[in-house]
Amino acid sequence: MKKMSIKFKKLQTIRKKIVLVLKQNANFMNI
Repeated sequence: MKKMSIKFKKLQTIRKKIVLVLKQNANFMNI
């Protein structure tokens, strides 16, 4: 169970990073 929660946390952080990058790319394209 602990290993699963750690993997889930890692996935969440990666997803947040991807969202940030996508937002930055969107802003860059708008300029």
